[in-house]
Amino acid sequence: MPYDVTIPEVRAEAAARAWELRKAGCTIRQISSEINVTRTVTHRILTETLREYQERSQDLARETVTLDLARCDQMMLGVWKQAVAGDIDAIRTVLAIMERRHKMLGIEQAAKIGIFITAPDDSERMGALEELKRELALIAERAQLEAGEAA
Repeated sequence: MPYDVTIPEVRAEAAARAWELRKAGCTIRQISSEINVTRTVTHRILTETLREYQERSQDLARETVTLDLARCDQMMLGVWKQAVAGDIDAIRTVLAIMERRHKMLGIEQAAKIGIFITAPDDSERMGALEELKRELALIAERAQLEAGEAA
C-alpha cells in the first residue's frame, strides 16, 4: 500500500509500519518496497523513529530516576534522626541510601574516571551529600569505638 509521507498522519502510519518491518528483520530495500517510498525516505523515517524512541526512553529513565530519588529522600527522613543520634543500623541504612543515590546520579562512576557532570542546581546538593556522608561515617566510627569501650 503506497504512503503519502507528506501528510503527518500518513507519515506516522508509514513510520509505524516501517519500524515493525525493521524489527522483524526486513532490509531497507524490503521496507521501502512494502511502504512504496524510496530507500532514502525509508532510511530517514527509520532514523527519525529511532531517535524519537531513544528520546522517549531517556525521558522515561529521567522520570524513573527522579521518582526513585524522591523515594530515597522519603526513606532517609524515616531513619535520619536515629542515624544522627548514633544508631548503627540507622547509620548503615542512611549510608546505603546515599550510596544508592550516588549510583542513580552516576556520581560513583564519574569519580572513578575523574569527572563530575551535574546540573547547576545539583552542585550544592552533591556537595551537601558528600559532606553528610563524611559526617555519618565519623558518627559511625565514634559509635563503634564507644561500643567497643563499653564491652
